Amino acid sequence: MAQMKLLLADLLEKIQGTKISEIEVTLGDLTLGVKRRTSAAVNPPAAPAAPAAVAAPSNTVSVDSPIAGVFYASPSPTEPAYVEVGDHIDAGQVVGLVEAMKVFNEVHAAQAGTVVSVVDTGTEVQKGVALVEIDPD
Repeated sequence: MAQMKLLLADLLEKIQGTKISEIEVTLGDLTLGVKRRTSAAVNPPAAPAAPAAVAAPSNTVSVDSPIAGVFYASPSPTEPAYVEVGDHIDAGQVVGLVEAMKVFNEVHAAQAGTVVSVVDTGTEVQKGVALVEIDPD
């Protein structure tokens, strides 16, 4: 463990000031990963929230993130989004994914309605943040 700490400290010092934002080190059966938070990664969640609040009618309901993580609007980059603005969705329908610790968690709509806004894919979100705004039926 002491050897891992020294190795990690040395690596972190060497990547300081570089564009490297993530590193994973394996020593024997121990693996340690470190991600650097950048100002670009911290700021995007605030940007989508403001337009959604302005554009969404007051009678909308939100589908909130059940956990902190990264929001994905589609199952993969090559597949279409689960929902888009203007789509009519059913209660229980998957509206996106939130990835936390390399586990993808489906997010389901609690009720039917028309999608008014959707957070941008790749946005870091906190638990309770609105991912999708719905104008309920």
